[in-house]
Amino acid sequence: CHKNHNAPYKKLLINEGKDLCYLSACHTKFEQKEFIHKPVDDGKCTSCHDPHSSLNKKLLIIKEDVIINTIYRLCYQCHKPFENKPGIHKPVAEGKCDLCHNIHSSDNESLLLNAERQLCESCHLDKSKVKEHARGIEGNKHCTECHDAHYPRQK
Repeated sequence: CHKNHNAPYKKLLINEGKDLCYLSACHTKFEQKEFIHKPVDDGKCTSCHDPHSSLNKKLLIIKEDVIINTIYRLCYQCHKPFENKPGIHKPVAEGKCDLCHNIHSSDNESLLLNAERQLCESCHLDKSKVKEHARGIEGNKHCTECHDAHYPRQK
């Protein structure tokens, strides 16, 4: 990552941003999809990862003042946290952002792992009930047109 002398970039780095991570022979480029998380697109890997050391998996940088699971704490350093109130969507309450969202990039809006309806139905197992409910909905609406995926005001 660093040269002893005459490196072209600050801190004697051999390259900058994500190019440094890929050129260092430590990481291979992951497939970038249509929607890319802004820090990834900007090449700011170090906004989430500490290249030198971390007590967390994947060298994640996490403030210790928030207690919950690792991904949740990392996401909430930039994204507004949700209040833990009755009716909160279970994955959100458990801090499992990565159950629905891909951290780096996705072919789906909001970095969702799958198309919205497919993603919702993957956990809401009573598919006959979901399909019966969806039958009354016009066209191909998304679940979130009526339901809040993070912090619903009611169950």
